[in-house]
Amino acid sequence: MKKENSKIFGVQKVLSAYDISKNVTS
Repeated sequence: MKKENSKIFGVQKVLSAYDISKNVTS
């Protein structure tokens, strides 16, 4: 369960970082 949570957290961090870079380039 803990490992799954950190996996989801990592995905969310990557997604938000991708979102930020997308906003910067636009």
